[in-house]
Amino acid sequence: MNPVREWTVLVYMNDNNNLCKGAKALLKNQLAAVEPSDRLSVAVEYSHLREPGYHYPPSITHARMALGGGEAETLPYQNMAAPETVEAFLKWGIEKYPARHYMVVFQSHGGAWRASMPDEATRVDERASCIRPDQIATAMRNVERDTGVKPEVLAFDSCLMSNLEAAYDLRDRAGLFIASEDIISSTPSEYALDYAVPLKPIFQRLSDRLNGGEQVSGQTIAADWVEACKSSWTTPTQTALDLSKIADLASAVDGLATALLDPSIPGSVLREVADRARNFGDKPNPDKWDRMFDYKIFLKDTKDLAERISSDARLSSAHDAASKVVEALHAARVAHQAQSRLQIEGRVQYGGPEFSRTEDYDAERTHGLSIYLPDNPDVVKNQIKDGNDYDALSFARDTKWDDVIRKVVSAAPREA
Repeated sequence: MNPVREWTVLVYMNDNNNLCKGAKALLKNQLAAVEPSDRLSVAVEYSHLREPGYHYPPSITHARMALGGGEAETLPYQNMAAPETVEAFLKWGIEKYPARHYMVVFQSHGGAWRASMPDEATRVDERASCIRPDQIATAMRNVERDTGVKPEVLAFDSCLMSNLEAAYDLRDRAGLFIASEDIISSTPSEYALDYAVPLKPIFQRLSDRLNGGEQVSGQTIAADWVEACKSSWTTPTQTALDLSKIADLASAVDGLATALLDPSIPGSVLREVADRARNFGDKPNPDKWDRMFDYKIFLKDTKDLAERISSDARLSSAHDAASKVVEALHAARVAHQAQSRLQIEGRVQYGGPEFSRTEDYDAERTHGLSIYLPDNPDVVKNQIKDGNDYDALSFARDTKWDDVIRKVVSAAPREA
């Protein structure tokens, strides 16, 4: 029987997409470099294409292994965007590496509340198979039902996953939630030494703490994770949230929605205020085509949006409700970092950097959690066409935020 560790970390790496070469770098330069410990297990299920665009299933590397000398258990290709694959991995890891405390890490492309983590080797309606946050939540609920394990920490090494709608889906599935509100960067080379979240120092710090005799809590891991990201240009922002406080935050947003739905507030005014809120689109001045297809423009920083509502005299009837949203966000936030200047290094081979430069980052665009607020019917239609129906979300069912979206979307068209 395997010994019971203090902590087991289960890392689920779906790189059956254009992250495939970065996956090799993550395994070699980050995960494999973590020193083993008799108080910590780190187990991984990883799957990656041989080359970007090469989707032939028999050629896909798919395996499970434990770090620190464990042999890889080679598996036939399985759809990594399927809830059943997630569920099977977590049950395997819990049974094989029992511990007093568990952490689960998902690594792939993220898309906030939308279906993401694409597996390009399995096609659905001519698109890559993807998984939604609520499907991850269902898989984790089944794991808890069958094993009794609810992870203390759930983290996403992915873009855009610190999103209120996604966190609401996952609110009962773990104690703490760690993710990025913005885009995570990486060098796309197989030999990249910097790759997304710096997992090596995070896991090594956990191992060192445990070997030093510390009783490590989930809050300590969350703080260490966010702190480690401060020194990595690939993670300009990271946030840890207390999932037990997400329902209170959703309730505050529902109160704000009720206030904003008052007939005395024109939808066009609300749209104007929302348009000034910080977002996570790629362009400072998006054109009409961007507004039709780039959903990231409408991922608004929740605090910035609420504060802009609070400071606009035309929305005075919603000021108190907006302030309560900010208070609830602060209550839920365990740790947060946003850098103002990034030292970017690109490597295409081992040794020194191929290039190095500094870039400014707008740290004020992120305060930890985004919320979706589109401003035109075209982007809504395109999201539904892609299989992302906002009205089907539990957040939309349980709050009136979907009605706020309809009010903004149905406002008078913008002037040309």
